[in-house]
Amino acid sequence: MSDKKHDQENPLKRYLGIALFLVGFLMLGMAISGYFN
Repeated sequence: MSDKKHDQENPLKRYLGIALFLVGFLMLGMAISGYFN
């Protein structure tokens, strides 16, 4: 229960994880593109 409540209080952690994943994916794509170039 406390964990669920904590997640509801801090949705920022979830958004931060998604943002980091997207940034990492973008950087990986740019690295691959630069490698092929």
